[in-house]
Amino acid sequence: AQSLPPGDGSPLEEGGAVREFMAITAERSTQIGNVEEVAARRKELILGTVEHLKKTFAPIGCHIRILDRQANSLAKAGGFGFWHDITDDHRYLEQPFQGSSQVAATRQPRIILNPDVKDMAQGVQAGLLPEQMEELRKTTAFITLPLIFSGRLLGTLTLHFGDDYITKSIEDAVKAVGDGLAGALARLKLADERYRMADFFQKLDDSMFQES
Repeated sequence: AQSLPPGDGSPLEEGGAVREFMAITAERSTQIGNVEEVAARRKELILGTVEHLKKTFAPIGCHIRILDRQANSLAKAGGFGFWHDITDDHRYLEQPFQGSSQVAATRQPRIILNPDVKDMAQGVQAGLLPEQMEELRKTTAFITLPLIFSGRLLGTLTLHFGDDYITKSIEDAVKAVGDGLAGALARLKLADERYRMADFFQKLDDSMFQES
């Protein structure tokens, strides 16, 4: 994590990387033709967001989770780093004491400095070896945000840093990226629901005409 004073060309400044990210996500979540394209755009959006986070904030890891309403969980959708690689694929919402699910339950950001690695390790069902615990200690700060659009929870975003501080400028910029991602995910979800409904009624119409 890094903090730069305003006016020095920092990518965290308004008009810098965050604004660029907003423009890119808007493009990736509009003008979609069918359900298959929605899925492809969502994957592209997640990968693009991860790359943007790497470039802008230089974290040692990140992960994005998307709400799976059928499984009642937060499903791991993309990211990188040690924690992303070892953490469970799903965070179940009936376990709100665990990281991302806690943020989803409260809908409040969570910033932790000098996290307790034993607490973090509880989020890995398979358990961790001593050398893995040592690797986990490299995370000295993290921020987890709920991804919310128009009051609707869509997922969570987490960044891990190797510095034991997260400045207000970093927090605000990460929140701006989270808001942009949530808006893009909401547009994709709406498009998916619209196309699926259209497909349902088309099949219903075809069935009615076949029977008549």
